[in-house]
Amino acid sequence: MALTDWKGDMIGPNVDRSTGAMPGQHNIKSNKPQQLERFREQNPTDTAVRRPVVDENKSFAEMSEVDIAYQILSAAGKDNPIYFKKLIREVIAKKGKTVQNEAAAISEIYTMINMDSRFQHAGDGQWGLTDWYPPETKRSRSTTKTVKTA
Repeated sequence: MALTDWKGDMIGPNVDRSTGAMPGQHNIKSNKPQQLERFREQNPTDTAVRRPVVDENKSFAEMSEVDIAYQILSAAGKDNPIYFKKLIREVIAKKGKTVQNEAAAISEIYTMINMDSRFQHAGDGQWGLTDWYPPETKRSRSTTKTVKTA
């Protein structure tokens, strides 16, 4: 039996403080499945379910930040990955977004780019498009033992 506090919420050592549920008890309050489904719709990770190419007829004000970044990288060309801060500053400028805290805006847009499967980190802070690079192949590690003979 769990204890309750003055508001009627369950308390005790076995109560999950974020949901108020006892172990094994269904959490009716949670909306995490809906949040997860919404996140998956907005950020597909499977290449077969990749977002369509950006509609070029839209103005930059109507486009999302990641779509603008996609446009910028597409225009730059296959052999020209762009340093992330330069890319994000261009996105902010084209979007016409007023920014109070540049570091927070860079962090937010960087996270969106990082989660989008259309973008590929090219190393040293450079970003390109996934289409530019062949899929990675994992090499198996071969362990060879050297035997010392006396």
